[in-house]
Amino acid sequence: MKYAILVRSAPAVSQAPTTAVHFARAAMAAGHEIVRIFFYQAGVLNALNTLCPAQDDALLPKAWHELAESGTELMVCAASAARHGVLGADEAKRYGHPHPTLDEAHFVVGGLGSWVESVQLADRVLVFGDGR
Repeated sequence: MKYAILVRSAPAVSQAPTTAVHFARAAMAAGHEIVRIFFYQAGVLNALNTLCPAQDDALLPKAWHELAESGTELMVCAASAARHGVLGADEAKRYGHPHPTLDEAHFVVGGLGSWVESVQLADRVLVFGDGR
C-alpha cells in the first residue's frame, strides 16, 4: 500500500504531527510505502530549524529527521511556508530576511502540484490536523 500524508497542524498546537509520525513509522515497518509527507497551512511550522520544543515534545523534530534520513520526502508548501516565516536560504534572501528558518537538511519546498502528484501515486491519503 502507498500512502500520501498531509500534515496541517503546528507541533505545539496539536497532537496531529506526532500521530502522523507514528503512523508513518508503523506503515513503513509493516512494509508499506510513504509517497511523500506534505506540510500545509500551519503544518509547515514542523519544518522550522528554530523549533525549541518543550521537554515532553522534544522527540518530534528528531522523529521527522529520522523519517527524512530513511528516504521519506518531507515537503513544505512554498506558499504556506512563506506565510508562516519558514524560509529556505533562497526565500530568505528574496524576502530580505537575514537567516533561513527552514530545516533544509530534512525538508524540501514544493508546490501544491507536488501534493496532487502524491495523491495520484498513492493508494490512500491521510490528513492529520485541521490547519490551526
